[in-house]
Amino acid sequence: MTDKILSGNFSGSNNQFGDNSVQNVGISPAELREIMSLPGNLRAEIQRSPIPAATKASLEEHVETMNQAAHSGDVKSGFTGALKGINEQLAQVNTASDHVSGIVSTLSKIAGIAGVAIKTVAPFVAGLL
Repeated sequence: MTDKILSGNFSGSNNQFGDNSVQNVGISPAELREIMSLPGNLRAEIQRSPIPAATKASLEEHVETMNQAAHSGDVKSGFTGALKGINEQLAQVNTASDHVSGIVSTLSKIAGIAGVAIKTVAPFVAGLL
């Protein structure tokens, strides 16, 4: 059986369908500048959050991966791996959303600019949104 989907023209910067959607994203110079600044914002949010020091240290390693990815031009894959790692760390400490709201908000911005489906890559974090 073949399913057909008929649609008219649609435009936008982020059309995704389904949980496992794939998206190719071109990042504009303005978005690249923003995404290069967001790891610093994320570091600050991590330091402000009331989570264990060991978790903070692990999260910092993932932030460094993001920082390297932003500067290397391999934004999507670098940020995807880092988001998965951050998701695992936050899920392990089973933190409440009010304790990490700044972290989650910044991660959401990062995922949006990098074209990463946060629901698929980081389901625990997505659940805190």
